[in-house]
Amino acid sequence: MTGVSAMVLGLMLAGYAFANGLGAGIVEALAPPMVVVTLQDDVRPPPERHETETLSTTVVAPEPPPPTIPDQNFTAEKKSPIEGDATKPPVDPGAGVTPPPRSVTRALPKLAAKDKPEYPPSAIRGHKEGTTGLDVCVDARGRATSVSLASSSGHEILDQAAIKWVRTTRFAPGTLDGQAAAMCGARVFYEWKITN
Repeated sequence: MTGVSAMVLGLMLAGYAFANGLGAGIVEALAPPMVVVTLQDDVRPPPERHETETLSTTVVAPEPPPPTIPDQNFTAEKKSPIEGDATKPPVDPGAGVTPPPRSVTRALPKLAAKDKPEYPPSAIRGHKEGTTGLDVCVDARGRATSVSLASSSGHEILDQAAIKWVRTTRFAPGTLDGQAAAMCGARVFYEWKITN
C-alpha cells in the first residue's frame, strides 16, 4: 500500500512539474541548438566543347526508268439496237416515277323538287321580303341531313320557314365519280317576294 501511494504521489508531482512549465525547461536543456549554415551556389565549370567539322553532302538519286506499258488491243462488241443484254433485265422507263394523283369528279347535291315554301301569313301582312341563303348536307338518298343559315333575309320568320321547307324537300344527291354519296356544300337561296 505504501509503495502504491508513493508511486501515485510521484506521478502527481511529475504532472504538476510538466503543467507549470518545468518540463519545457528540461526539454530545452536536452535539445541541442540548431545551427543554420547557408551554402554558396554550386559553381561548376561549363562543359567542354568539342569542335566537329561538318561536311555538306548532297545525295542525288538516280532517275527512275520510264514505265513500260504493255501493248493492249481492245475490240468493242457490236450489239444490235434491238437486241439487249440477255443477262440484264429490261429497265422500266416509268420505274421510280410516282403517277399523278387521280382526279375525282365531284358534283354537289341540287334541289330536285319544284315545290316552294309556304309564305308565312304574318310575313305577308307585314310586307316582309328578302332572300334566305342556306347551307345543306344531303345523304346518298337525297334527304337533307343538316341545314344551317348562310345568309339571312333580314326577317327571322322567313329564315325559319325556309329552313323548315329545305328539311322536308327532296334533293338530287351529290356524286363522286358518278356514284351517289353523302355530301355537304349544297347552297340553296330562296327569294321571298309578295306578289299581287
